[in-house]
Amino acid sequence: AVLSLQEALRLIAAIDTETTLGKRDRAIVGLLLVNGLRSIEVSRASIQDIHSVDGFTVLKVHGKGGRIADTKLREDVWKAIQGYLATRTEAKPEESLFLSIGNLAKGSISSRTVQARVRHYLAAAGIQKPNLTTHSLRHTAAVLTLSIGGADLVKVQRMLRHQDPKVTMRYLSSLDNLREHGVDQNPISLA
Repeated sequence: AVLSLQEALRLIAAIDTETTLGKRDRAIVGLLLVNGLRSIEVSRASIQDIHSVDGFTVLKVHGKGGRIADTKLREDVWKAIQGYLATRTEAKPEESLFLSIGNLAKGSISSRTVQARVRHYLAAAGIQKPNLTTHSLRHTAAVLTLSIGGADLVKVQRMLRHQDPKVTMRYLSSLDNLREHGVDQNPISLA
């Protein structure tokens, strides 16, 4: 399941950025929807993972199989992260980028909490689709970048940090199947 562009924008709009929780969650949703991060990658991130490479602000992503790769932080996502970090007093570089918030909060946000927060905002935005998960935001990032953003397969492969282009091809194949579907040439009309 993927979100349409309008649904993705509704999801973002459902986040109240007047609170520390909302500032944190907006930055997280940005990383999920824009950069295509996995929830576990969000929970593994530390402040020191943000650095500059040749004038670009990047986040070192601790991905599947122990693989580490940089992802470029777009200006709006970086500003959302900065907005959240500004609410933290005396944050140290080795600390987790995203902390738990609340009565039982201890340390870094868990992948489970990321998933729960995404479910919360999906409900708040009135988005109800079967099989919609936090990982669907990663799929949404890929599909919207391919279909609306006009990126090619290689760019999306790099964005998602896929080793094998066949994995990324799944996103393109599902779009191509819809674009090239024979139903459009069927001469029968119900109108």
